[in-house]
Amino acid sequence: MSELAQALEEESIQFETYIKGNREERESLDIAIERTGRAVEKLPFRYSEIGEQRYAKTWSIKSCYEVYCQKRDAMLAMGENAPDYIKRLYEVYEMQDYLEEYAATLMNETIEDGDGLYHKKVPMLICMPIVVVVSGIILVTGMMELAALMNQTIISPVVALVKAAQRIAANDFFSEDVQVQNEDELGELVHAFNKMKYATGEYIMALEEKRKTLDLLHEEELEKLETEKRLEMIKLELLKSQINPHFLFNTLNVISGMARLEEAQTTEKMILALSSLFRYNLKTPEQFVLLAKELNVAADYMYLQQMRFGERIRYELDCKARQELVMVPAFTFQPLVENAIIHGIAPKEEGGSIRIVVRQKENRLRIAIGDDGIGMTEEELQQLKNRLKTADAGHGGIGLGNVYRRITAMYPDGDFEICSKRCGNSHRDRHSVQRGNGGYDMKRVLIADDEPIERMIVSRTVEKYFSEELTVVSAANGREAVEQFFAGDCQIALLDIEMPGMNGLEAAEQIRKRDKNCSIIFLTAFDEFNYARRAIAVRAMEYLLKPVEDQELVAVLEEAVRIAEEQETDREAGEKKSAEQISAERDCHEDTADTERSRIRLQAVAGNIQAFIEHNYMDDISLQTVAEAMNYSDAYFCKIFKQCFDKNFIVYLSEYRVARAKELLGDVLINVKDVSQKVGYRDSNYFAKVFKRIAGVTPTEYRMQVLKEAGER
Repeated sequence: MSELAQALEEESIQFETYIKGNREERESLDIAIERTGRAVEKLPFRYSEIGEQRYAKTWSIKSCYEVYCQKRDAMLAMGENAPDYIKRLYEVYEMQDYLEEYAATLMNETIEDGDGLYHKKVPMLICMPIVVVVSGIILVTGMMELAALMNQTIISPVVALVKAAQRIAANDFFSEDVQVQNEDELGELVHAFNKMKYATGEYIMALEEKRKTLDLLHEEELEKLETEKRLEMIKLELLKSQINPHFLFNTLNVISGMARLEEAQTTEKMILALSSLFRYNLKTPEQFVLLAKELNVAADYMYLQQMRFGERIRYELDCKARQELVMVPAFTFQPLVENAIIHGIAPKEEGGSIRIVVRQKENRLRIAIGDDGIGMTEEELQQLKNRLKTADAGHGGIGLGNVYRRITAMYPDGDFEICSKRCGNSHRDRHSVQRGNGGYDMKRVLIADDEPIERMIVSRTVEKYFSEELTVVSAANGREAVEQFFAGDCQIALLDIEMPGMNGLEAAEQIRKRDKNCSIIFLTAFDEFNYARRAIAVRAMEYLLKPVEDQELVAVLEEAVRIAEEQETDREAGEKKSAEQISAERDCHEDTADTERSRIRLQAVAGNIQAFIEHNYMDDISLQTVAEAMNYSDAYFCKIFKQCFDKNFIVYLSEYRVARAKELLGDVLINVKDVSQKVGYRDSNYFAKVFKRIAGVTPTEYRMQVLKEAGER
């Protein structure tokens, strides 16, 4: 009973500690809960043994504990922000007090029952010592006589057998026989033991000789199997080394050929540089190569990085050595150059330069690879040097540590030095705000990425699908993104995460502080959970992974445009009419005839547009397609379309297609994929997203609703 009371008290304390915010005590709470459960299970629950009162109390405790467990577990699984959090918490506290009170009551009744039983047995307990003493004397006397007899007839022979068995355990099968005077069954046992000892010894000797022979055979077999296994592994690795590079180089060659056919010279040059890097890494078994070869590899690598980061990275080579005669360790330059870019230049907003200087003096070669990146503090530099000296490659950098160990091992009189100092991370102000045509209610989208090609690709996608809805504003880092977002009066931010200086997540936090209603979209190559969690914290609209399909990006941007337009409509509805608007309305009333003619013209244009969409909505049409068919410029058509329908073209077309899709979904013989094809969507997944955004349910859910309503009718 005391164990149950203690367990309940301990659980109450741990529960209160955990609820008060100390979440690290969850393990202690779980241990206390488990202990309480065991204590409840151990309670005696047989009516014949514990009586009516204790049985009732025990039943109450067990029943109450089950209810308490349900409420306690529900409370632990509930968040602090739940509506009835406090109410449920106090219910658990009340249940704990109730259980502790019943446990104390049960313990008191148990003690009272035990006390009454003790008083009943007091007379018998008084006589018990006398009986015990007399019985003990008789028992001791009998046992002494029996012990003497057993020692002579049993113990002595058994002790002799034990000693002989110990000698056998020590592999002594040919010691002297055990001698006893007994002629009973024990004597026969000793005689049989002696015979078995000699027989066992001879048998074990034969087994030992056989075992040695089998061990020799087994060792030979294991060596044979190990040799065969190694041979198979070598064959497999050889096959891998042949297949992977072969496939890789052939594929790159095909891509290069396609680029040449399409006259994409820059793409072809990038593929050739990448092929050269792969070929060098996969097909160079030598430890030493020509200096010229290493410099060419470094140049190819720098070319690819320059294509990726544009003018942010610059490269300079100053070599005054006989490149075609000097030999250097393979895979030396590229790891060091890559290290300089990642740790020195990439974090710097304006980028920087990498310079390789090679000098030869007699039989010594001096190579210096430098950058003007952010550098290191004295403490960081010393830590890096210490890690390199202690071969801590996991923290010193795999590439840098590998080069350091190879240089020091290959050249006993060589040297490997690292020099650095911390530099300020300055920045240049760059503005790249682009304005749209005519400003017909154009929304602005910020595209922030430190790779110029990536910015160009995303910008072209936006211009292709939203030429009359969105104007592009560009930024090359997080700091520029914040500046350009507000300088360009943007409503949508499309951000990369890993950027120099201020990263995309930090930029999003700054933007969200000043604009609570903007749409933030992340487009990144990183799928780490911490990034996604921070994106949720800034209320990001979407988290897209590179490379992203056009349709997926367009769907997200359509939703962002729709949100921006709704917010603008709400703002306009809440504003009072200006004096100019009142004057314009007065002039409009004065010229009723002109207004009527304008209304009739718009109705005619709207009818033509509706007719065109009605006959072509199932095809791949765009604003440009309809404008061309009606002999309007894209800009003018965008303006007049908004006047006719009070919404942009993409929203109108999507709503029209969804309306037609609803009609088709009523026919169960047409599957959802065919419905998407019939209303102009080639991708059924994209169709489902658009349908749910407009209708609030997926196509399948809408069909089920229609069928359910039809069944009820």
